[in-house]
Amino acid sequence: MEITNAARLYIIEENKKRKALIIAEAVVVNSFAQKLSANFYIFFIQKIYPIHFFVNKTLAIQWLNKCN
Repeated sequence: MEITNAARLYIIEENKKRKALIIAEAVVVNSFAQKLSANFYIFFIQKIYPIHFFVNKTLAIQWLNKCN
């Protein structure tokens, strides 16, 4: 997977704009490929607001409830 520098900057800037609206973000993944993509996404977002990925929807919801 490859992403251009312009795309990276766009992701970071857009999520900074959304920061006031987002308390935390949970990503549910079902495959190894999704996990790799989630890791890549989290790398750019983690300093803007809490973000974590899960393999189970219930655990994701529990984590989000703790962030509130």
